[in-house]
Amino acid sequence: MNRRKIIVATFAASLFVALSAFALNVAQRPGIKELMSNREYVELLERSEQLSLRADSVNTLLAERRALIADAVEGEDVAPLRREIIALEQLSHDLSIEQGAVTRRIGEIEQEHIMNQLLNNQEHVVVGEIIDDADMDHTTTALANLVDNECFKQELKAEDYADLLSAQREESEMVQLAARYAEAYAELKGVAEEYAKADRASVAEPLYARYVQLSAELEELDKSMNDKWNHILDAKYFAMAYILEKSHRYDILDRASNNYQAMQQRCAMNDGVYASDALMRYALGRRTLLGYEWEFARDMRLKPAQDSLRGVLDGYTPPVFSLQRIELEQGNFMDYAKVKIGRTNYYDEESNPLPELRVFESGVIYRISLGRYRNKQTMTLFKGVQPMSVERSADGMYCYYAGGYATEQEARDDMQFLEGKGLKSLEICCWKDGTKSTLSKPKSVSSSEKSSSATKPSTPKVQYMVVVRADAMNDKMRSVIRSAAAGKSISRNGNTYIIGLFRERGEADVLLTTLSENFPTLEMAIQETKVE
Repeated sequence: MNRRKIIVATFAASLFVALSAFALNVAQRPGIKELMSNREYVELLERSEQLSLRADSVNTLLAERRALIADAVEGEDVAPLRREIIALEQLSHDLSIEQGAVTRRIGEIEQEHIMNQLLNNQEHVVVGEIIDDADMDHTTTALANLVDNECFKQELKAEDYADLLSAQREESEMVQLAARYAEAYAELKGVAEEYAKADRASVAEPLYARYVQLSAELEELDKSMNDKWNHILDAKYFAMAYILEKSHRYDILDRASNNYQAMQQRCAMNDGVYASDALMRYALGRRTLLGYEWEFARDMRLKPAQDSLRGVLDGYTPPVFSLQRIELEQGNFMDYAKVKIGRTNYYDEESNPLPELRVFESGVIYRISLGRYRNKQTMTLFKGVQPMSVERSADGMYCYYAGGYATEQEARDDMQFLEGKGLKSLEICCWKDGTKSTLSKPKSVSSSEKSSSATKPSTPKVQYMVVVRADAMNDKMRSVIRSAAAGKSISRNGNTYIIGLFRERGEADVLLTTLSENFPTLEMAIQETKVE
């Protein structure tokens, strides 16, 4: 494993054991030959190696458990895995703390030995690179932008430094992405609210299309933020840790590890709770990264960068990430509307063309057929009837329709109204789940039948429907309805859902009782519909 992978694994892939890779690097070196007679020093080196090996084992277990969660199928219980991960993370943290203490003590013993040797004028001591504070005073050449400073340019490989500069540019892009996410989310919320108020398909369908579009945009923004933020953390933590390790600044690395772990634990607690995990991780993590950069600048005596970062920290306000998930269920809207008589020129080709007939894939709707014609008709023929629609049939005929109704009886009532206004040859057509049928007119009654009916009045046939009032019908409610009233259609008009029709009152009672048991606060009732 190359040096970059070791350091990156320290802060991210190894899940918070920030000092284990550094300590491993110390443990694997032979140490100072003259100190091998120092029992404490030898025991510390052995303990450091043991802790490193144990940390590696914990990291492997963590990676395996996280892979199991990532591969879990929908609905699978991953709570035991999450609890195990939390326990492993705590163990990882404890190992990190102990490793830091061991590493610092090793360093103290080595430094004391070095000083003694220097005082005794022994010039050559093999212990690795020792950087004197005087060599790190870059105050006169320091720059306000942290990553522009010479310590990065000199110590990092060219490709690593280029990667660091790219991560710095992505910080500005993250601010823009977070702002765009907030704007798109606010629009999505407004669309969802308008959709809940919609009472017809012509209003609801454009809103739902915009909902789908915005949802896709938010998903893409979430992915972009996730990729960029991961890269920023990777590049910046690696660059600073690499330089601090060479400087033997294990105290800063220890604090950075603890802060990183605390940040990741906060993020893990909120994972999957809000609309965007990436926005949440960025909002919770940026202050931690800024604090690490500020401490690095202070320790490296980069005063202009330290002051600049302090200003950013003091004025930093994290983006709002506690945005609730918005999920719309596509409603089954029908264009229900009673007919009325208005201007004969209400529909015209230029300003208000006659709309095409809407055929709905599910549900039931009745309309009044105004006639079939070989050619287009002028609107004056229909005496100002509103609303209307037209359909071009497979045989090329123009079919004109008026109104939209949940029940046949409502359509027949309005058909009588139109017949009273002088319209002739009207019929009732029904579309059930997109399939059209024409209903026959009630049979005329002969004089003898009228006489018979006078002595024995006929009783109109009664059917039933269950009316439910709700802002939306979720999957559970639909499942209950399908179970208790199999094959019955569900139609919607605004916040009113109509289920039926039922030939027997008992069938409707069963559905009403079942719904009441599952949804006790739901407003619902049974309505009778008389069919002649």
